Amino acid sequence: MKSATPNKPYADFPLFAHQSGQWAKKIKGRTHYFGKWSDPQAAVAAYRAQRDYLYAGQEPPAEGATLAILLNAFRRTKSAAVENGELSQRSFDEYESVCDTIASLGKHTPIELVDFVKLRKKLCAGNNGKHLSPVSQKRLLGIARMVFNFANEELEPPLPTPIRYRKKLKLPTAKVIRRARNEVGERLFTAAEILALLGIAKPQLKAMIYLGINCGFGNADCATLPIEQIDIANGRHHYWRPKTEIARRCPLWPETTAALYAVIKNRNDGLAFITKYGNAWEGKGRCDPISYEFRKLATKLGIFRKGVTTFYTLRRTFETIAATTGDQVAVDFIMGHAPESDDMAAIYRQKTFDSQLVKVTDHVHGWLHGSITIS
Repeated sequence: MKSATPNKPYADFPLFAHQSGQWAKKIKGRTHYFGKWSDPQAAVAAYRAQRDYLYAGQEPPAEGATLAILLNAFRRTKSAAVENGELSQRSFDEYESVCDTIASLGKHTPIELVDFVKLRKKLCAGNNGKHLSPVSQKRLLGIARMVFNFANEELEPPLPTPIRYRKKLKLPTAKVIRRARNEVGERLFTAAEILALLGIAKPQLKAMIYLGINCGFGNADCATLPIEQIDIANGRHHYWRPKTEIARRCPLWPETTAALYAVIKNRNDGLAFITKYGNAWEGKGRCDPISYEFRKLATKLGIFRKGVTTFYTLRRTFETIAATTGDQVAVDFIMGHAPESDDMAAIYRQKTFDSQLVKVTDHVHGWLHGSITIS
């Protein structure tokens, strides 16, 4: 049950009791918060210190711990983690995006006055203003919670009172995530669809599609693949998974090897895939060039289905078809899956043999070209 809002302490008290538990005032069309109901004197003092700036359309000077102080400290810590090899640049970029969203609440906002309801709404809407999928919401809200956990655990000087953020930045439930997945349906390609995509793809995208269905590669795997991790002569790759640093290798089909050779011939180092401007095929969200070009290809073929026809669905398709071999150990090794911490078999297992990997990739190859039927 919500607490009843208190009356003003005196008739000409300049603030009103906001349902968030703060004394507030609307200035230039925006609601500003100045302190808790329990201390109206401190709230009105904060209002008088800030009002001239606010009526002038300016941010008041910071006093105490503000979002700017928190976000700068969080970014410095994560930037150092990137330099030390403890955090990927891709993850750091996503942290940066969430920090930018938090900063949009007002970088001089005291941490204890953050409007978490508004922040959650912003994060769930995403950059384009549309409602994100529950899985994407969970990821971004999780990063935001990480920022405010940093405020409670690592910010210097320490906050006088911990920030209570977990319930206000609640994550979508497992039920909500399952419902969304059920609404989208199976995210799989048919063999005919993959062959059609390969038939009209330009050389670089064609090689990426082969890596997707031959090796379970995702967007980041292709975008960051170093030439030196490709063994053209023996038809293998030895590229760890960038997301987890888990070691992996995979036999390449002759078609995959040929497609890669067409892209990297006469080059011995650098990235396997570079754009016509010499840049990496790396991005995020709607700015990911692999996603963009793949969607154009699928649309041209008339097979595009929202939420289904993505480049990453090649990885899902590989996992689904490869699992029917019954050798999940080999499939996980090719995919670069990290074992659970209590998976004792994974701890004791010392090697995954090439014969296992070949069995898996040959099986998927047979399915793709119709010599193996799965029902």
